[in-house]
Amino acid sequence: MARDVIVLNRMFSGSYLDENLGHEIINLFLCDNGNHYVYLNDDGTFDKAYLNRIKTVVFVQDSGDNAVKIIGKADVVDDIFAKEIYLNDVKLEGEQSQIAYILRNEVKYGGTYLHAIHFNDKQQSTWITFLCENYCVPASGNATIQFSVTQSGTQGSITRLKANKARSSLKQYFKPCDADYATLDQLLNDPNAWKAGELKEVNVNVKPKPEHRRVMMEELFKYRIKDNKRMSDWFDIAK
Repeated sequence: MARDVIVLNRMFSGSYLDENLGHEIINLFLCDNGNHYVYLNDDGTFDKAYLNRIKTVVFVQDSGDNAVKIIGKADVVDDIFAKEIYLNDVKLEGEQSQIAYILRNEVKYGGTYLHAIHFNDKQQSTWITFLCENYCVPASGNATIQFSVTQSGTQGSITRLKANKARSSLKQYFKPCDADYATLDQLLNDPNAWKAGELKEVNVNVKPKPEHRRVMMEELFKYRIKDNKRMSDWFDIAK
């Protein structure tokens, strides 16, 4: 079956980030091996009914009760969280499978293996959901999606959807049979709405400068790689 599902991935949201480094931070960084890996909130997995069907991940952030800001988008190449990994003809499961994939593919950021960066976090055993490509950001620099409207469509930098904003989940799927699918698909395929995005490369020499949650998470990611510190330690030096 062809990849035809769009998923909105709500990032930098929830109480988990009060004490832990959000795993979705890799969505904005280039891996040392040159690949773009993506973590789908809130636990890195998705319903197996969508296996090999998700074509595009849209990265969004809360912007009011019924709206989200679009951070960027990326096309899915492979579903990593469900990939079968074997060691000596034995199929690995869950956390072991993910670690084996990370080690075999040299999934490092700033020279540190991805799973080691999160050693102090309350981890669910998944670090990577997708391998992606074609990372793009809104051409306008300020694109939003508004939910719960009577008529779906895109005007300027605002896309309006009839669907309600997901409340109990940080991921929201849109299938071809859904009323808003055509609107989202048209937005994602509009060449004037997007420009090539530049994934950040880890620079561990940058001093943390927290401004808001997203920037703070980016700096914490680099700091964690450099000094292997706990979250509380970083907050102390960032004050």
